[in-house]
Amino acid sequence: MLTKNPTTNRFITEISEELGEDRGRVLQVLTHFFDTIKSFASQKKAIFFWLTGFGKIYYRKYKKPDLRKEKSKIKRQHLAQLKEELQA
Repeated sequence: MLTKNPTTNRFITEISEELGEDRGRVLQVLTHFFDTIKSFASQKKAIFFWLTGFGKIYYRKYKKPDLRKEKSKIKRQHLAQLKEELQA
């Protein structure tokens, strides 16, 4: 048994048969691949998503939030609140 998940085991078996590779080797490669994805995601370097209909994994570079926009948004909200307090 490779993993606790039977669906994952079937997936690994299908890949190993198609490639003619050992199931343990396929599991090792997939584990490394998904560990790399988790690492990049936790470091906020990239965002990965899987389009199951196409069976492909895509990624895009992680965009850092624009702090200037956030600061100006907070400032506008604060000014609007002060304006309401003055009018009351």
